[in-house]
Amino acid sequence: MSNSDSNELRLAGNVAFVTGAASGIGRAVSVSLSRAGASVVVSTDADIAGVEATIQSVRNSGGSATFAQSDVGQLVDVQRLIEETVHRFGRLDCAVNNAGVTCPALPTAGLEDKDWYRIIAINLKRL
Repeated sequence: MSNSDSNELRLAGNVAFVTGAASGIGRAVSVSLSRAGASVVVSTDADIAGVEATIQSVRNSGGSATFAQSDVGQLVDVQRLIEETVHRFGRLDCAVNNAGVTCPALPTAGLEDKDWYRIIAINLKRL
């Protein structure tokens, strides 16, 4: 086995979910996990077309991906996402918490409370 082979990620039989999987890092991670052999559950709360493109990218690379819509700022949605994944695949081995939101370019004092709390819930709270 060459040195590069020993560094290759091998995840056959593993199950992963990726939040914020509609584009960018989330899409790239989803494709990489599937290429390593993992079954991937991709998630977004809004960009359905983007996550469909991610699923197609995963399938084009020979992998397996499914979609689960969720708002990771809501604990009940996160719990449902985990339960659905375990129910469907019998396990969950890896979670990539990639979802993130930004706020308008203004001082935080100018944000409405509901917007501030949503940013905190999605970007900073742990699953």
